[in-house]
Amino acid sequence: MAAKEFLYVSNADVKALLTPADAVRLARETLVEYANDAIDWSEPRQANLAVRDSLTRYKVKGCVLHDTGVAGFRVLSLHRSEEGYALAAHRPTKNVMLSDPATGEFFGIVDERWGYGLRTGACAAVAIECLRTPDSTDCSILGTGHMAYATALTVNEVMPLDHMRVYSRDPQRRKAFADRLSTELGITVTASDDAESCVRDASVVITATEAMSPIVEYAWLRPGVVVYAMGGGQECDLDCYRRMRFLVDEREQIAICTEMRAWREDGTYDSLVVEADLAEVVTGRAGQRTNPEDQFLVRSQGLQTQDVRQAYWVYEQARKHGRGISLEPALTERAGDPLF
Repeated sequence: MAAKEFLYVSNADVKALLTPADAVRLARETLVEYANDAIDWSEPRQANLAVRDSLTRYKVKGCVLHDTGVAGFRVLSLHRSEEGYALAAHRPTKNVMLSDPATGEFFGIVDERWGYGLRTGACAAVAIECLRTPDSTDCSILGTGHMAYATALTVNEVMPLDHMRVYSRDPQRRKAFADRLSTELGITVTASDDAESCVRDASVVITATEAMSPIVEYAWLRPGVVVYAMGGGQECDLDCYRRMRFLVDEREQIAICTEMRAWREDGTYDSLVVEADLAEVVTGRAGQRTNPEDQFLVRSQGLQTQDVRQAYWVYEQARKHGRGISLEPALTERAGDPLF
């Protein structure tokens, strides 16, 4: 059986090869693959490693995509400090390792700093495409970081945006973020003074923040709104979860979220009704809009299936276009050579 060429694909190569439109298409295809029961998940879904007496954390997620014919592991590290966040912006702290499930051989390492934001935004875009009202032309984003930026690009692929509002706590940063998006998307983008004015009356709301307590109140939301929450903590108040149609990216994966773990322990989760996951929404099996005033809250933790599918596509494109760094010259062992 012929082995695949072992490639390292850098962040620069990923940015050159992967467009927002590609990411949206791959996210949609991967959700269909999940709906077809063609995925094996790692157990547990996420392995965590905390370094004692340090702010450094490691996380690993894995899966097999049978229809695509690839296995992969998303491996990331994070030092929770200003220096650590700065390091993560220009060093490969997020990577996807690719393997052939038929042989177990690894054949690729793909830097995921840019790809991670795009795959997160792409999953949001697919959900919004399915759930928004037909007349939606606006979007509000809380957060001005990497994921917020990538999500703005992917949402622009699935709906006819004519204006957008953005908010973060830093006035200069939100103004710069709004100016950048306005230039790149060719639409009006306004920096709001607070979270309420940003989301009130919005058709689509995306939360991509580090907030650990609610920054969105149900009372601010209009009929027909779609809220996609992708941050690490609880960004929407409990009324949002109880009064809106509550969807998740994947039922078991969502248990990793901070508020979900707490709610399972104190019994709050038992009062919530998860209507559907995104695979069911995309395939039309559940979670469809039935009324223009339906309000949707989608809680996302992030799916390694998206990481692996996207990374494999990037790997194939890198081989096709002569990008990436081949590690084959370093693989000196050949069939029949002694191991030691």
